[in-house]
Amino acid sequence: MKAIDLKKTVITFLTAVVIFVVSFAVAGVNAKAIEPEPLDNATLVITSYSIDGEEYVTPGEVFTLNITVKNTSYTQRVGNASVAFSQPEDLIYVEYGKTGVGYLGYFKENEEKHISIRLIASEAINATEVLAYLKLTYADAFNTHNESINQVMIPVSDSGIVVVDNYDATTQATTGSGNRIGVTYHNSGNTSIGDIVLHMSGSTIVPQYQELGALTSNAVETADVYLIFTVAGTQSVDFYFTYVDSDGIEHQTATQTYTFNVSAPQANEIENVSVTDIYRINQIGSIILCVVALLISGILVFIYRVKSNSSKRV
Repeated sequence: MKAIDLKKTVITFLTAVVIFVVSFAVAGVNAKAIEPEPLDNATLVITSYSIDGEEYVTPGEVFTLNITVKNTSYTQRVGNASVAFSQPEDLIYVEYGKTGVGYLGYFKENEEKHISIRLIASEAINATEVLAYLKLTYADAFNTHNESINQVMIPVSDSGIVVVDNYDATTQATTGSGNRIGVTYHNSGNTSIGDIVLHMSGSTIVPQYQELGALTSNAVETADVYLIFTVAGTQSVDFYFTYVDSDGIEHQTATQTYTFNVSAPQANEIENVSVTDIYRINQIGSIILCVVALLISGILVFIYRVKSNSSKRV
């Protein structure tokens, strides 16, 4: 009887040990299975954007869009972050020679960075604001690609705006004289503008300007300006307008550059022309002198004959 009790006791003990070990192992597996993911995942957000130095953009002009991006995580880092600008209707587009993508690189925890993108407001804008998009991309600590699209509203000025339609300029020019350039421009805005000035500047010319006055809304004007070169050779000249809108704010249009082949009059051409002119003048003068001499001679002969006839009668 005692042996049977001991055997039961041993079996019971071993069974309890097995149950305890299995329960502990299962509990550990379950604990791992329900272990929560980190709650503070890395997240980049665009916290602000602004137009550099302005409250709005002006159609036809270049401007800078400033963008601020922040890593809102306190524990995670991110990398390969960038922001890309887009506007489906091309009412606002990237400046020629620039890029519409701003690269931000890596962010530390809670770090903030700034980028700028150079853009042009189209002359075709006829609204007071334009909807555009900023695509923010980055990789988090798990090398996962993340992407978010942000809408931005860019305000547009509805005041008077100078738009250059055409520069009528020859590529050949000469020194020491005014070289004509025809300019056609109009006001595409809703209000009048004033103090319109065309500026002309270059590395080899003295800066020159032409005051063109005021322009009412939707009016088109043409003007002839004269550019003076002082030295010969291939030269580049920058043209741009400045003007003042109805609110008294001064604006400057985008610069356009033209190249001129400037030459000086040849010395032998000047001499040939001068000799020919002198020869012709001498010919004309000689003829006139001959005619005058003949007239004087005729008059003297007539006087002599009259006197001779008078003396014979006496």
